[in-house]
Amino acid sequence: MKKIIISLFVALLFSACEKDVIIYDPGNMEYGMATAKKNGADWTASAYGVNSQIKGYFGLLLQTFHLNVINRETISFQYMPIKVGKYKVHPVHFPYYIIDTIAASHYGILIDDGDVAGDSYTVDDSVSDNEIEVTYIDTIAGIARGRFKVTFKVDKPKKESYLPDCVEFSEGSFNVTFL
Repeated sequence: MKKIIISLFVALLFSACEKDVIIYDPGNMEYGMATAKKNGADWTASAYGVNSQIKGYFGLLLQTFHLNVINRETISFQYMPIKVGKYKVHPVHFPYYIIDTIAASHYGILIDDGDVAGDSYTVDDSVSDNEIEVTYIDTIAGIARGRFKVTFKVDKPKKESYLPDCVEFSEGSFNVTFL
């Protein structure tokens, strides 16, 4: 039994998200902001809400920049009902149908002058507490607030060796205006 516990601990240790973290500028945050711990380091991003093409749903876009102008990171949350609630987060490639208890998310890196796709990350389904919670929504004023926690794993093949294999955003919050 002791060997099993030690083996599980070692497996968890080596499967955890890497701690090397690159933090970019949040941008101008004109339409909102998001904050989180990115692999344990403080992270801030510009953010805004978008109405979905599917009536009754919305999405979020969180972005960071290099020198406040060149887009570097983008997190999208999609297919969230326009109502207060907590939603399990799945990969964007999750079968295309809408269920009121789930949302979809994706994390991507842009390189060079912000127009070249770097590594792409999908939600790590082996992590049980990937979720987003909408705590306040005002459809008249076009405002949404909430919290999130999500872990992403890199899509293979990995393009950029300096980037981590997985990225965890914990203790996340957002406060956005809809465009």
